[in-house]
Amino acid sequence: MADHAHAAPTGHPAAPEITVRQTIEDATRRALSTGARFATIDVVLGILGAIGLLALVLNAIIEGFSDLEPWGYTAMVAGYLMSAFLAAPILAVLLRLTRSDWRRPLSRIAEIQAAAGIVVLILYIPIFLTVPRAEGRFTVWVDWPWGAPNFFNLVVLALLVFAGYAFLYISSIPDFAIVRDRSRDDVARFEQYERLANGWRGSIRQWSVHRAGIGVLGASYLILYIWTVSLFFWDYGLSLLPSWRSSVFPAFATMSSLQSGLALIIVTMYILRRWGGLEDYLTWDYFWSISKLLLTTSLLWFYLWFSEFMIYWYGRLPGEINVLETVMFGVYLVPMMITLALNFIIPLFALMWNKVRKTVAGPTLVACGVLVGMMFDRLRIFGAAFGSEDPFAHTLEDDHLPGFLVPSVLDILIVVGAIAAAIFCVRLALRFVPLPSIWEVSGGIGLRIRRQYLNHPVTVIAKPE
Repeated sequence: MADHAHAAPTGHPAAPEITVRQTIEDATRRALSTGARFATIDVVLGILGAIGLLALVLNAIIEGFSDLEPWGYTAMVAGYLMSAFLAAPILAVLLRLTRSDWRRPLSRIAEIQAAAGIVVLILYIPIFLTVPRAEGRFTVWVDWPWGAPNFFNLVVLALLVFAGYAFLYISSIPDFAIVRDRSRDDVARFEQYERLANGWRGSIRQWSVHRAGIGVLGASYLILYIWTVSLFFWDYGLSLLPSWRSSVFPAFATMSSLQSGLALIIVTMYILRRWGGLEDYLTWDYFWSISKLLLTTSLLWFYLWFSEFMIYWYGRLPGEINVLETVMFGVYLVPMMITLALNFIIPLFALMWNKVRKTVAGPTLVACGVLVGMMFDRLRIFGAAFGSEDPFAHTLEDDHLPGFLVPSVLDILIVVGAIAAAIFCVRLALRFVPLPSIWEVSGGIGLRIRRQYLNHPVTVIAKPE
């Protein structure tokens, strides 16, 4: 066993001592307090989501599936939700693999974002029906005989969404059993959580299977996510815009997605701390810890973006210069500058200072900026791709540069409705899934002890080697 001591810096209060009983009572009370009625915000989100779905159907009826341009903003918001909500569970996977103790209150917050996967799957349907086959175009599929790219992208996306729901469910089973055992006076709730707990009794064999299941599903989700994001951005970004060919871009798409996933977790943490009653669990030091990862991904974002930029800038082939003119400098210059500022410059100069990182508000404001910047980044990528005049052309000519993709009223309704529907799905999952994760937080409490070091209380954490 290794001992790790953590002390609160000057000016920050020590984290409150949380007991196992308090964790169980807090999470159980929160799970059982949600009644049959939805809160006002849930009703609003549900209505906006329904309007977005209606706009999606109307767009299909009015525009059909013969042209790419009417579905540019649908692809943009699908890529955005995939980059934010579906990237968040990877934090839980990676921090479990590295056996980080500070992950415990954050794991459930990361996992529950996977509930928005169904929204991405619905948005993919018109994209599936619109984008032409890979035959005759420059794509990663070369001369694949059938089903490329849409069929295979649909399969991997469906597998990713299923793995996300399965990962969330398997992780929550021990907590479902705890809530079940504490809701015996409420017959309806007891039966509900009895079904969700699926016979969990906490035996050694069940815990062994549970740990193995989380490991397998987590690794599967990580692999599927990298695969899905790479194919989605390859097939619905690069391959639709002639002359846009890059081996760096999938890495950039994946890293930028991890950055926005981290930003979404930070914003969710702030909301739950401010209005969700989790201030004892989400103390300032968790924001401090995760902001370091956000700073790291911001630096990697710029490194991969600049790596791709240099290839085109020094290659200077006519088609490649036109790609730069489209996605970076000319047509989509404003979105590019906003993205560069919000996803690299501001995070760098804000999070490099401990005085900003060691606060709750600092990382949260930076994370909000990252989420906004990522929206503009996906706009320049998919706006340029779906605005292409001829995806079968071999070179992007000077007189065929796509113009800026101006959104219609239906596009705006689809984007707003999709984001609202994703948030609604997460809030709906929170009505059933206990928060924080009882079994993880309780397991960490047994590894902690509070001691006095000089004039400061410190928390000593035992960690298995």
